[in-house]
Amino acid sequence: MRAKPLFLMFGVICLVTLSLSSTFKVTHARTFSSIWFEPFSGPTVYDDFSSPLENRWRVYRGNPAIVQAAERPSVLRLSHPEPQGELGPFGSSVGTSLFLTNPATWDFADGMIEFDIYFETSGWSGVSAMLTFRMQSDDSYYALRLASTRDWSCSFMIYLKYGDWKEIGIPSEKGAFPTGAWSHVAVTIGGSRMSCYRDGVLVCSANDNSWSQGFWGGIGLQNNYYGGTFYVDNFKMPGRMRWVQYRGAPRIDPSFGRTGSSLLFDHPSIYGDEASFGDPDSCSTFISDPDLRLFENGVIEFDMFFDNEGGQKAFVAFRIQDDHSYYAARLTSTYDWPSHFVKRTDINSWQAIGSKSHLGAITPKTWFHVTIIISGNHFEMWRDEELLFSADDSTIVRGKWAGIGFYSAYFGGVFHIDNLKICIQS
Repeated sequence: MRAKPLFLMFGVICLVTLSLSSTFKVTHARTFSSIWFEPFSGPTVYDDFSSPLENRWRVYRGNPAIVQAAERPSVLRLSHPEPQGELGPFGSSVGTSLFLTNPATWDFADGMIEFDIYFETSGWSGVSAMLTFRMQSDDSYYALRLASTRDWSCSFMIYLKYGDWKEIGIPSEKGAFPTGAWSHVAVTIGGSRMSCYRDGVLVCSANDNSWSQGFWGGIGLQNNYYGGTFYVDNFKMPGRMRWVQYRGAPRIDPSFGRTGSSLLFDHPSIYGDEASFGDPDSCSTFISDPDLRLFENGVIEFDMFFDNEGGQKAFVAFRIQDDHSYYAARLTSTYDWPSHFVKRTDINSWQAIGSKSHLGAITPKTWFHVTIIISGNHFEMWRDEELLFSADDSTIVRGKWAGIGFYSAYFGGVFHIDNLKICIQS
């Protein structure tokens, strides 16, 4: 298939396509048992299709229906109504499409979407299942294309007016989804970054800086290729993580994020240089649900913003034994301080481990993306697509008290985090 020429989308003139990145290569081959995403705002939706379709969805084209199929008692069926035809947009008269009627999804920008999918049609036939989001109209939106067809890729896409579209980001291998079997899909969308996992494996990803919030349909599903049938079950947008405020007053800032809310850390006093997680002069919080105390292998990702030109030290703590004993990644925006991993064993006992970043590695007053990879005794910290520092420590310990937390440990430090994703490796 060939994409048609592009026109402007949503009044934005620049499309930025993600090139192959080392972080994608590192995480692509891993299988994650759990994927958690926290945008600090957004709707919660669940539908197992055991009640009438119109309770949660508006049918826009074709005849999607709730049926008994694929060895399940109640699933959503999307069959293309025509024996032939070209790929069409959401509003095409030749296609099957529907969208959520929950008003909270109409201006959806950040969040996680999960569902089960089953492709009935043979792998040599055309099957193109579309998840649409940030919908501006019935022909302007983002989409995730999932395919079981052996010569097609799964990828993120932009649909523009008049049916023009373009694939963005890093596509999957050909024919990523099996035919005649259920697969679980987890999609994380935060700011410019989008990722799709099939049964815990990252299959495609994109980073598009022309992103926009939706305002027309929000989130939908579509079958836009003739002759194909697929089923969807257990569609949901899960709820937020639970947090414990431990010191200071870390809090949700509803108006300062990539698209909405973020988590704000505002250091509470003029003291606290190199304070520990549980020190009275820190500003700290940790995640209580999911239970991450035994976290040993996986990936932590988030967007971050240093909101102060002066000295700042932000810490991401993991394998927390108690409020003074843990590992942490130390991130700094100050030109005379390095960033590195830390191992703390007591209230007054800590050491830098592994390599250190170049001085002044992180610029204040701008959003950047952090990826922390933890694999047994090996740790890596990436800023955007650049490896800043790494460490190896053979004295592997599991967390007992908390698991993963964030804190500020220098007076005057102010920073925000947004679109937090934690992937736990099997």
